Amino acid sequence: MPPAAAPQGTVTHLFAGAVRALRSPRAPGRPPTAWKSAILKTTIDGPVHVGPLGLAGDAQHDRRWHGGPTKAVLCYAASHYAAWAPLAAAHLPTVADALAMLPADATFAPGAFGENVLLAGLDEATVCIGDAWRVGGCVLRVTEPRGPCGTLARRWAWPALATHVRRTARAGWYCAVDAPGPVAPGDAATLVERLAPAWTIARVFMLLESRVAPAAEVRALAEADGVHDALRARLERRLATPGRTR
Repeated sequence: MPPAAAPQGTVTHLFAGAVRALRSPRAPGRPPTAWKSAILKTTIDGPVHVGPLGLAGDAQHDRRWHGGPTKAVLCYAASHYAAWAPLAAAHLPTVADALAMLPADATFAPGAFGENVLLAGLDEATVCIGDAWRVGGCVLRVTEPRGPCGTLARRWAWPALATHVRRTARAGWYCAVDAPGPVAPGDAATLVERLAPAWTIARVFMLLESRVAPAAEVRALAEADGVHDALRARLERRLATPGRTR
């Protein structure tokens, strides 16, 4: 059952996109090269069906890192965009020519992180691993934080962006779809079940991204309720790897 003081959220934007063949530089001053990605999303104004593999019309290019049943939906906190604004204002003018090569808005605004669902009222400090959230007519199960993403850095020709994400934990979080159904902007996000209240997405992110982590912390996360099998296996590999825990 959700705690008595459970946070509440609201869907502000929805996004989906197909895989595209793109061409742009990886960083300022670098030559443009070809790449493929579905990070350039289109805003969805009306209801969209969310199924076991995500929003209708959405796709992922590299399934090693994105997509599939445990990473079907990427959520992001709407409040983060105000925090990113000063850094983006300094960076974007330096890469205007690079961004002009892409068929997308060059404004660092909702959708800039390639998210599917943008939520007001929720963030990595208020969402926990294993949570079940009723969002509109579907139920999303929080599976893990999104890691610092090379594709995200490439989309913005901003290699340092991954470092900023790693430092701030403003990464977003992946969800599986426990119950399919429609979602629309303005829908409420309501906590249905909380399995691991000690393990916020921010805490999980910082643990996963640390070079050397306390073995007891890694073991505790691996044993926590709501941790899916692939993440548990990743944690167990870390425990078995010399130099990755202390």
